[in-house]
This record gives sequence, C-alpha cells and structure tokens, in this order.
Amino acid sequence: GSKTEQDIEKLIDEKESKSTKNSTKQALKILKDFCLEKGVSADLEGLSSPELNQLLKTFYANARKQDRSFYTKNSLYAIRYGLARHFMKEKKLNIIEDPHFAECNKVFSASLVERKKKGFAKVKHHPEITADDLEKLYSSFHVTTPRGLQQKCLFDIMFFLPTRRRKNLREQTKNSFTIAVDSQNRRYVYQAVNELDKNHRENENLYAQ
Repeated sequence: GSKTEQDIEKLIDEKESKSTKNSTKQALKILKDFCLEKGVSADLEGLSSPELNQLLKTFYANARKQDRSFYTKNSLYAIRYGLARHFMKEKKLNIIEDPHFAECNKVFSASLVERKKKGFAKVKHHPEITADDLEKLYSSFHVTTPRGLQQKCLFDIMFFLPTRRRKNLREQTKNSFTIAVDSQNRRYVYQAVNELDKNHRENENLYAQ
C-alpha cells in the first residue's frame, strides 16, 4: 500500500542518520590514516585528553588530501564535526567546547584562515534552475489535490525561503513565518527567526572561534 507521511519521514530520518554515520566514519578514517602516515599510534580511544589535543593540533595544521592538496574550509569543518560526534559518543569528550581542547581549536581556526588565503574557502553553488525547468516543475503540481498543493507549498518555501536543513523544513510551523507590509503597501511573507536557525548560527559562531 501507499506509505503514510509518518513512513516517509521515518525513511528520511533513517537516510539522514546513515549519512551522519558515514561522515563520522569517513572523518575517523582520515584521522587514522594521518596517524599511520606520521608513524603515531592510531589507538585514538586510548589517548588522554592532553594527548588527543596534541594530536588534533598536528592534524588540523597538516591535514591534506591523498594528492597532498588542502582540504577546503567546508571539508575541514565536516571532518571536525565527524570527529566531534565520534569522541562524544565513544569517550564523552567535547573536542569543540571543552577547555582541554582550546589549543587544537586555535590551530583549527588558524588553518581555516590559511585555507581562505589560499583560495580554498570558496562556496561552490549549484547551477540556478532555468525558467523553462521552473515552468515544467510548477506545471507538474496538481494543486487541486491535497498532496499536490502540499508539494507546491513545500517547494515554494524551499525555493523562496531557503532553510539550512531539510529537517528544519519539516519542523516549521505557521509561527515560523511572518506577513509584513512594504513601503508601497504590498504584503509579503518572510521567514521569522526560529530556534533551529538560531542554534545553527550559534554553532557556526562557536566553531569559528
């Protein structure tokens, strides 16, 4: 039979969970490969906080791809996120906020500055949706049906009021949006600040320190 909305959301959550696990696994592999390359122990679970801090200092300063090129700024962020999830789960250590890791996080920030100077901080944007493709997309929405109307509304929100995460989209309510009036007395909708976006920005500021 057809899947319910709850079934669909469960599938999306499982996919996102799998993606998170994969990114964590990949970050851990990169760190372990770095340890092997430098001839140091890859037994990360046996390291004390000071030892792990020292390892991460060296790693953030010297991490390179297999072709010896720099990781991009976003890639380095993703690696640290993955490592943070791993060490929080396995050792109950917060390698981002714990004062014991202040030194390695200073090196992390310095590495981001270095990557920016070398041109590795540029954001790669996806190609814009063409007018023809946009017209085809809108013509595919059957707005006379509840499902079609919902699909059209969801696309409008994603297209005109982009959110940082798909999960944010599913958790928004009518209170996430505000109707205002411009100087020409025209009404328009804008996205109000919500806790999810606020938390994301706070995390970005924290990670940038």
